[in-house]
Amino acid sequence: KWDIITLQPDPDYGTGPEFWPNQPNDYKHVGDIVNWINANKTNSKAKIMYHMTWSFSTDCRLWCFQPFGYDQVKQYNAFAAATQKYIFNAHPGKFAAVIPAGTSIQNARSSKTGDVYNLPGNFDPKADGYHLNDRGDYVAALTWFTVISGKSAKTAWCPDKYKEEFPIFAEAVDNAVKTPYAITASSYK
Repeated sequence: KWDIITLQPDPDYGTGPEFWPNQPNDYKHVGDIVNWINANKTNSKAKIMYHMTWSFSTDCRLWCFQPFGYDQVKQYNAFAAATQKYIFNAHPGKFAAVIPAGTSIQNARSSKTGDVYNLPGNFDPKADGYHLNDRGDYVAALTWFTVISGKSAKTAWCPDKYKEEFPIFAEAVDNAVKTPYAITASSYK
């Protein structure tokens, strides 16, 4: 009996058919999926939310980053545009909220911390560069907390190892929730 049910795109193809014309469209069956969820959920008050994912680290060289010219901001903008176009514009009223984890990560990257939120890519086509590391996971979790609770990220629990960076993270998340489809530059330079 979930209170909240979330959907998210495949990070490889979640930027939409514009970048992947020869691949299955992640967004083609969203309406069918939402209808199935609504017909089968056991809590009639459960809300459906959409988790917007993040762009890859600048040192990522995986095949799925190549269509963006290995440009992190270009990929981020594509995720943001796809979320608006294929989720909220195509299915008005079907989603209670967006969880803009991708925007939170990009906002945090604009701070003095820089691009330190993914597992290393090391400019190696066999390395990672797209999954979040512990720091990135924490920023994404703060985003979920803020959207679901309606409280500022500043009110969340913070592990000791991130006490110094916490103001950066909280600002990034609060700005993302306020402006989910655009990067808000950090005041922590």
